[in-house]
Amino acid sequence: MPAGRTSGGMMSVLLQVQTDLLAENVYRICLGEPDGFIAFNHFLIVDECPTLIHLGHQQTFDALWAAVRDIMDPSTLRYLAFSHYEADECGALNQWLKMAPAAEALVGKICASSLQDFAQRSPRVLKDQETVQLGVDQLRLLETPHFPHNWDACLFYLTEKRILFGSDLATQKGFQPVFDPAAPEQAALALQEAMTFMPWGPHLAAGVQKICALDIEILASMHGSALNREQSQRFLASLLEANDRLGRMF
Repeated sequence: MPAGRTSGGMMSVLLQVQTDLLAENVYRICLGEPDGFIAFNHFLIVDECPTLIHLGHQQTFDALWAAVRDIMDPSTLRYLAFSHYEADECGALNQWLKMAPAAEALVGKICASSLQDFAQRSPRVLKDQETVQLGVDQLRLLETPHFPHNWDACLFYLTEKRILFGSDLATQKGFQPVFDPAAPEQAALALQEAMTFMPWGPHLAAGVQKICALDIEILASMHGSALNREQSQRFLASLLEANDRLGRMF
């Protein structure tokens, strides 16, 4: 797999592309400026029904397509999943639908209303806790309105490998390694307290409590390093603690 391939893209400088193995048959493809504020992680699940989590910006489609092609034929993707209607989550959706003719977007009911006007093909709309059989593994949708942000938000959980694809949850600055033993959860919490891009108050508490009911081996953030089991538990507990303290202000 390539490490540090660069190509032109959305950014004003060279776009760095880094592919790493997150777990067996699950790859993290990270795109971003080497010195940018945040980088963008996309997750490829190689199974009988190959699935891409986070579809990226329109301007970086070519770079992401090439990175997926280094692992498998991207035109055979079956499912395209993302948390909420936002440019880095699904800006390139129609490009993927065009180039992968059998692919279906997986979304919750609220996001589906936005895609009625945007998507070239109708998505598959999942109910809360509904699972999709990928082959060896299953992907489960969790409705989490307003968490990490946006009213239409949902998260996806890979049941057999116990991976939560956390979208903007546990965001860290910069181009980070796939795993980091040096407390990435502390960096994520500090950034959240500084930027408040997640909603302090009842929606955050409900979202955290919902995912705490899962057996999470890996929390795969869209921006920054993935958190292992212990890091995830510390981060979620600290997030609830901060919410109790700061949520009273809102």
